[in-house]
Amino acid sequence: MNKRTISILTVLLMSVLISGCGEIDANTDDGNASAFPSDDQVIRDATPKNRKGLIGVEVVEGKHGESYLHPRDLVRYWDRGVVIKRQAKVDGAPDAMVLVGGLARYQKVSDQYKYVRFLTTYNSYEGIPQPNKDDLQRFVEDNLNEVFVSREDTITEISKIELDDGRPWKWHTPNSFSAPFIIQYKEIASNTRVDERRDQMAIRFYRQALDKPIHALMATEEDREILASKEFSAEEISGMKTLRTAFK
Repeated sequence: MNKRTISILTVLLMSVLISGCGEIDANTDDGNASAFPSDDQVIRDATPKNRKGLIGVEVVEGKHGESYLHPRDLVRYWDRGVVIKRQAKVDGAPDAMVLVGGLARYQKVSDQYKYVRFLTTYNSYEGIPQPNKDDLQRFVEDNLNEVFVSREDTITEISKIELDDGRPWKWHTPNSFSAPFIIQYKEIASNTRVDERRDQMAIRFYRQALDKPIHALMATEEDREILASKEFSAEEISGMKTLRTAFK
């Protein structure tokens, strides 16, 4: 068997091994339903040794974890989503807590999974008083150039700006949070077409402290809907008023 044949067989073997990676179904591993640690065991393993300020540890509901073969060391792991809750100790927000989201990682040894470590994937906060909604809306209306940064020359009309009560807020830090907004507007889509759009946006606000006013924002489009489109001549498009000139 020559070196080229050996190389091809090696690649094929690796492909077969790696193909075993992926989302597990109903907590099974090769038909063995008892292969994975129970939720109670995961909680015990992921509970920090330093329990000062610890409120609780929870597994992510509706998830069964993910079993996969690591492509480099060829070791099989299982990750289970976990949230660790601690007191945040934020001045002005005595009930605030920090949520440390992450993965409890297990390594398969023989026919059992052994706990390896906890991997943090995000931090968020709960229990921080929300700023006045009217103040937020006014700040957005006064800073539309930041909402539509680099698109000011294409926005021809804004008909609606409102907080979306159907989606949750997200606190990144005590002084930075994202609030859900719905913005309806018209935008030049080409040199002969204008689209009317309704976008769901997450607008992130920044402040220096809990008792300080909002001083900056950054908008992220999460979903868009084109409500209507209308054709115009190129001359009509070029003569339209835009956000760049405050629609004047």
